[in-house]
Amino acid sequence: MKTFALAKLVCALSVTLAMSPSSVSALDGNYLLARSAELNRQPGSYSVPLHFAVHLRRPLPLRFSANATTYFQAPNKQALIITSVPRILRRFFGRNYVGLDTIPQTWPANYRVFSAKSAKHDGAAAYHLDAMPKTTGTISHVTFDLLVNGLSPVGVEWFYRDGSSIQITIENQRVERYSLPRSEQIRITMPRYALDAVCTTGPYVLDGPIASTIFESP
Repeated sequence: MKTFALAKLVCALSVTLAMSPSSVSALDGNYLLARSAELNRQPGSYSVPLHFAVHLRRPLPLRFSANATTYFQAPNKQALIITSVPRILRRFFGRNYVGLDTIPQTWPANYRVFSAKSAKHDGAAAYHLDAMPKTTGTISHVTFDLLVNGLSPVGVEWFYRDGSSIQITIENQRVERYSLPRSEQIRITMPRYALDAVCTTGPYVLDGPIASTIFESP
């Protein structure tokens, strides 16, 4: 019994030391990303309506609203369907945001982390991870921000080969026993336009049926 207790203590100390921000340079960033998905559990599936308050900054200042529904199905399927946006403004918003991996549970399957370091997020200790997409495309690299406490995902930024970027800051909430986004701050910077947006979620539908066609590419 003493041997078993000692082994448990050693294991607990090892985990504590491994997750210490001071030793972040020695950490496997891919482990952190995968562990974040495990600790911040998701239901088997969910759908949730989204409302976007958008401020177009370039090429001309303009404010408008958009609505969408996002879908998730374990382990890593996601889809976002824009349900309303002014037609003339769709290319400034929906075209780029729709294709993003905005659900953290999809990140380990789609990206490979090559660097991890200590950081701060609103004053809280965090890990800042640099990653590359596992498939070649228009994205050159991505950064992820995870709080040290619980490895909650709180930020992500995609960098494109043409110099564009999309940044999302995430505020999480508890929905039943799950950690799910409450709101997002979004900044999109493209060569010909730029915008800021605030995304707020409606009520989540957990573990409901989702048609397989939802996840098919248009």
